[in-house]
Amino acid sequence: MQAKWMVCSALVAGYWLTSAAVAATVAVAPHSTPIDQFHHWPDSELAAMIERNGKTFLSDHEFFFIQELNRSKSGEVEQHNLWNDYLVIQQGTAMLTYGGKAIGTTAQGMGESRGGKIEGGKMIALHPGDVVVIPAGMPHLFTLEAGKNLRYLVFKARQ
Repeated sequence: MQAKWMVCSALVAGYWLTSAAVAATVAVAPHSTPIDQFHHWPDSELAAMIERNGKTFLSDHEFFFIQELNRSKSGEVEQHNLWNDYLVIQQGTAMLTYGGKAIGTTAQGMGESRGGKIEGGKMIALHPGDVVVIPAGMPHLFTLEAGKNLRYLVFKARQ
């Protein structure tokens, strides 16, 4: 009887270890590109990349990406229905209008719409060091004073 119990215990332990190994393998499968390697971008390097392109992707995967942007003028109303935006303001200042209802936007495909105006939104001033979370589906608009820039990182995560 004790031998049967030991064999059953060994089989259960083997099953559990195999299942754990399979689960660990599956955990990384959802990404469309390999997991990033270690990266370090000094601020001066990021600034140079932005100066050349206006924006740059630092990481791009199926369910998230990281992008750095530089705005030199006010934007248009944006609404990303599939993506949560996490912003880290690095340089400059701007006003952010958020919430309310987007009126007169044009669908851009993939759950994105732009243009029009925001009705009933709230406004906040953005400064270096601020962190902002814009949930999927929330209209937002960046407004800059003439001659001012806003540089920020955006971490986009699929809803």
